[in-house]
Amino acid sequence: MPELPEVETIRRTLEPRLVGKTIAQVDVHCERIIHGLEPAAFSARLKGQTVASLGRFGKYLFFVLDDISLVSHLRMEGKYFLKPAVDPLAKHEHVVFRFTDGSSLRYHDTRKFGTMELVPKGKELRLKAIDAMGPEPASAAFSGAYLARRGNTAARPVKAFLLDQTVVAGLGNIYVDETLFRALVHPMTLAKHLLRSEWDRIAVAAKQVIERAVSDGGTTIRSYVSSLGVSGMFQTELRVHMQKDKPCMMCGATIVKTVVGGRGTYLCPHCQIQKPGKGLVVGLTGGIASGKSAVQRLFRKAGYPVLDADAVYKDLSKSGKVLYNDIVAAFGSGIQDAFGEIDRAVLAKIVFRDAAARERLNAIAHPAVRAAMLAWIEDQKRQGAELVVASVPLLFEAGFETFCDATVAIWCPPRIQLQRLMKRNGITREEALRRIGAQMPLKEKCRKATHQIDNAGTRRKLHEEFVTVLAILRS
Repeated sequence: MPELPEVETIRRTLEPRLVGKTIAQVDVHCERIIHGLEPAAFSARLKGQTVASLGRFGKYLFFVLDDISLVSHLRMEGKYFLKPAVDPLAKHEHVVFRFTDGSSLRYHDTRKFGTMELVPKGKELRLKAIDAMGPEPASAAFSGAYLARRGNTAARPVKAFLLDQTVVAGLGNIYVDETLFRALVHPMTLAKHLLRSEWDRIAVAAKQVIERAVSDGGTTIRSYVSSLGVSGMFQTELRVHMQKDKPCMMCGATIVKTVVGGRGTYLCPHCQIQKPGKGLVVGLTGGIASGKSAVQRLFRKAGYPVLDADAVYKDLSKSGKVLYNDIVAAFGSGIQDAFGEIDRAVLAKIVFRDAAARERLNAIAHPAVRAAMLAWIEDQKRQGAELVVASVPLLFEAGFETFCDATVAIWCPPRIQLQRLMKRNGITREEALRRIGAQMPLKEKCRKATHQIDNAGTRRKLHEEFVTVLAILRS
């Protein structure tokens, strides 16, 4: 995605080539890009307008005209190209601005995620999306004091905090990685655990990174190239981002890649030490029969308290407990065994074969299980636990990851998962596939998790994977 330096490069590249040009016609070939007006009205309002200047805030680009401004956000793949107006329309050129001098400006976007909106001239910063944004790194309002004030109660990784555009405008994935490396801060450290001195280092590093990237024309990675083919050179300055398996330029340790908040994240595990804080909450999840129980045992053996959501649910659904009456009322007496208890096997057949029934059970069970687990977590923290593990099969489906400082997903190939489930539960292939399909795909869980443990091999290999992840969690 074009970030602040890339958008600034586009502004600087286009401005001297556009100022003074008058719009003769606007052709819109993708309606969803235009916001606020119908395409015909958008085109009519721009006709006859002359370009006065180009501005920018964060990742937004402003085309300032006679009495209105066009606010453009490039999103993932947006680009601008200047071409003769007579040139044929190229694939993915969705908006064409034709000028009276015979030239044209083409908006090219393979994914069609970009947006354009007209606002009164001088009111660009009052656009709702822009008004909600935080200060840019180069502004006087951006400082260590500002970050500390915003972050002292933020219970989320500092990388996710800095990527929030309401906190910092224009700071994206590449530049947050580079900022945190220069500040010697681990991206998974919770924002609320950072010291004022660390926030000061982050503020200084962010300013330096953005200023250098702007002077170098941004960063060209994957498919992004700025308008007119101008490529940035900051990629030659990258110290951690996209440097996986290369030696750290400061200490020589190997740069690693992980995932923070769903974003690929690069760091030096030696220079950037994570501060776990007291009572680090680790959410453990995986697909059915992927090996969560085995990893639970490893955490317990290492001395860390573990609570299994399935065990909590089983206890709370016993006769006389909080969930029992609601579940029986929802599914009928046919789910009770000879002793009046809920027959979990019978109930499982119902919910795995009927999505509506499964949603009904989750609506009943999730609030009580969540409350019980959160109470247990707080109790463990009061007792001084360094790290606690909440094993939740439906961690992401239930939204429980928001209560976790880190999440670990257990991976195994679908073939192995299927075989394990059939053998463990004594069920048919068809029934096993139905149960696996009732959950979020394992690949998706692994993508969302901050860490992964591969359980496709031997017990020894699993233990090695566990030790590696545990070391990162404790660092």
